[in-house]
Amino acid sequence: AYSNISTMPNTFLTPKERERYQEFPDSIEESTLRQYFHLTGNDFYFISRFHGKLNRLAVAIQIGIIRYLGHLPASWQEDIGMDVLAFVASELKFRHDKIRIENYGKRYRTRVEHLQSILKYLGFRKWQSASDEPLMEKWLVEQGMEHDHQRYLLDNLCEKLRKEKIFRPAISALEELVAGIKELLELETYERLS
Repeated sequence: AYSNISTMPNTFLTPKERERYQEFPDSIEESTLRQYFHLTGNDFYFISRFHGKLNRLAVAIQIGIIRYLGHLPASWQEDIGMDVLAFVASELKFRHDKIRIENYGKRYRTRVEHLQSILKYLGFRKWQSASDEPLMEKWLVEQGMEHDHQRYLLDNLCEKLRKEKIFRPAISALEELVAGIKELLELETYERLS
C-alpha cells in the first residue's frame, strides 16, 4: 500500500492557477451547454419537487455544473455566464431576465439540502479521504510512470473523479496528493529497474 512519505505540504500551482480550478469557466461552447446543461425528462421531474422558479432554476444550473465539472464552485452564482443562465432558463421555459440567481439560497441550510439532493439524484458521492486517497495515490503513481507532469496528472485526476461520480474535494487536497507522489514515483521506478 502506498502512503505519503513527505509530511510537508506540497504545492505546485500558482495562486492564479489554483483559483482557475475553483471557478466556473468564463465561457462555454454551445455543444458543451447542450451536452451537460440540457434537461432530460427525469431532470424535469426531479426539479419539479423544488418550490419556486428561483429554486428550480438554481437546481437545474447546479445539475449541469456538477455534470460538467464534477464539483460546484463556491462562487458559481456570481461566475455563471449569461449564456448558461439563458440556456437553462429556456429549458425550463422561464424568462431569465426576471429571475435574479444571486438571490438563491440566502439560507445556508437551503443550499446544503439542495446540494445533497442533487448529488444523490446524479449518483455522485462525496470524497472520502481515508478510502479514496490511497486508491487515487496508487492510480496516480501508475499514471505518473508514463507522464509525470504535475498539472497533467491533476487534470486527469479531476476528470477521473468526475467520471467516477466522486464529488471533487477542494483543489488544494488534490494538489497535495499529486505533489506527494514524486517520492513514490522515484521508489516505484527504482523497484521496477531493480
